[in-house]
Amino acid sequence: MNEFAIDVRQMVKTFPGGLVILNGLDLQIHRGSVYGLLGCNGAGKTTLLRLILGLLRQDGGSLRVLGENPLRAPASVKEKIAYVPQGFQLPIWMTAEELSHYWSRLSARFDSKLALDLGIRWDLPWKRKIGQLSYGEQKKLSIVMSLGARPELLVLDEPGEGFDLLSRRELNRQLIELVDSDPRTTILISTHQVGDLEKLADHIGFIHEGKLPVSARLDDLLERIRKVQFIFDRPVHIDEIDLPGILKIDALGPVVTALVHWHDDSFLRHYEMTRRVRVNQFRLGLEDLCLEIMENPTEIFEHWQRPQQFAVVA
Repeated sequence: MNEFAIDVRQMVKTFPGGLVILNGLDLQIHRGSVYGLLGCNGAGKTTLLRLILGLLRQDGGSLRVLGENPLRAPASVKEKIAYVPQGFQLPIWMTAEELSHYWSRLSARFDSKLALDLGIRWDLPWKRKIGQLSYGEQKKLSIVMSLGARPELLVLDEPGEGFDLLSRRELNRQLIELVDSDPRTTILISTHQVGDLEKLADHIGFIHEGKLPVSARLDDLLERIRKVQFIFDRPVHIDEIDLPGILKIDALGPVVTALVHWHDDSFLRHYEMTRRVRVNQFRLGLEDLCLEIMENPTEIFEHWQRPQQFAVVA
C-alpha cells in the first residue's frame, strides 16, 4: 500500500486568460494524518482540493489519491473519499432521514446509525425537510453525512464556517473520534479558523503563489519558530545583530525584537556572554504565526528555505 493518502508532484493548473493558480506544487500527506492547509484568500487552496478530488483536471504534474489517479479511480476507491465543500449543496426536498437512507443505498460503507447518532448529538431535526433548515444546520448535516460514510480520506473546505463555538467544539470532537476509530483515516482541512486547526492537525502547509513553500509537522514548526527579544545595555542599531536566521528586526533603543527560525539555538549562550545582551525567547501559537506570515508572505517564504535562517518582524 502506498504510504501517502495524497501524493502531488509538480502540480500545474491554469485558468482561461493564462491565470496560473498552481505552479509546480508538491504535497505529500501520509495516511493517518490530519493536515491543515493554510494561505491567503485566492492562494489556490480550493483549486488544489478540487484537483485532489478529481473535480478539475490539472495541466501538468502527477497526482495520486489513495494510490489512484482521481480522474480514473474506480468506484471502490471513490467511495472511500468524502468531501464537504465551502459552497455545499444538499437536496432541499429531502429530510435528513431520507438523505441518510439514500446514501446507504449508494454506498455499502455508509453507516446510517452513526449518521443518526451524530445528528442527535448536533440536535439536527432528522425528519424536517432540508430546505427548512438554517444554513448552519445544513452545514452540520453535510458534515454528518460525510462522517457517516466512514471515509479513508475526508476533505473539508472551511468546515466550521457559520458555526458557533459549541458547534465548532463538537465538530472538532467528531473529527478526533473519526481519526481515533481508524488509524488509516486521513483528513485534509482548508480553513481560516486557525485556532481550531491547532487542536486537530499534526501537519501544516502554507500555499503561496502556486506552490507549497512550507509543509511540516506542526510541533516542529512551533518549536523552531520563536519570538526573540534582545536587551542590550545601550541603544543599538539593527545592523549590529549578526545572528543567522533573522529576516527582519525591529529596534527600539536597547531592545531588539524579532521572530526567528532556529533548528539549534545553542549559539545563544556564547552570544549573550560576548555581546553582553540578555535574550528572552517566546513560543508562538499557530494563529500568531499565521498573522506574521500573512503580513508579508512573499518575503518570508523567500527566506524560509534558507538553512536556519528565518525570522519575521514581531
